[in-house]
Amino acid sequence: MPWEDYSGVCCGAYCLLYIVILIVWIFVIVWVYKDAEKRGKSGILWAIIVFFLGIIGLIIWLVVRPKQTAGVGYGPPVQPYQPPPVQPSPYQPPYQAPYQAPPSPAAQICPTCGRPATYIQQYNRWYCYSCSKYL
Repeated sequence: MPWEDYSGVCCGAYCLLYIVILIVWIFVIVWVYKDAEKRGKSGILWAIIVFFLGIIGLIIWLVVRPKQTAGVGYGPPVQPYQPPPVQPSPYQPPYQAPYQAPPSPAAQICPTCGRPATYIQQYNRWYCYSCSKYL
């Protein structure tokens, strides 16, 4: 018979057809997985369902899948970040006396020894180095 000569070619064509169908089916399963994850459903569960139930599982997924992807239309709009209000510190800074200008030059003479005294800004006082005391 004439078709007996082509039996190897037909077998190869059927084998190629099955491989193409398998590759397409793997792409469909991957698409179902990604689509289910995107829509907030269990992607691995739906991929297994489609794998075992075949075209019926795909039809079930297309019927029951949510209309919107997860995150669209859910919850209130996101507000821009606002830092928390600054609370006053419970600790007070150390006391600082207000600035006072040094006294007049007339008070620069030590009343004990009569020598000139030096104004010490840190202590806001006059100091006599010869008597070693503050005035």
